[in-house]
Amino acid sequence: MSFLDDVLAEKKTLYTAVCAKLLAIASGAQEHELNDGQIDQKVKNADLSELNKMKAMLENEIAEAEGEITNAVYLY
Repeated sequence: MSFLDDVLAEKKTLYTAVCAKLLAIASGAQEHELNDGQIDQKVKNADLSELNKMKAMLENEIAEAEGEITNAVYLY
């Protein structure tokens, strides 16, 4: 695997974790831990907008890395 493949795999892993936390919060959980080896944080319902921003950013970065979209400026 190349460095870029490793980075893409890490982003996909983090994206999966973020989606799981969003689902948990949406179904009534109050607090969760998010740890992907680099990021270790507690997420509360009040942080839902930050998780949604992170999800959107990761979606764009993954799509860009896979060649689905070209480099662009994103507003989150």
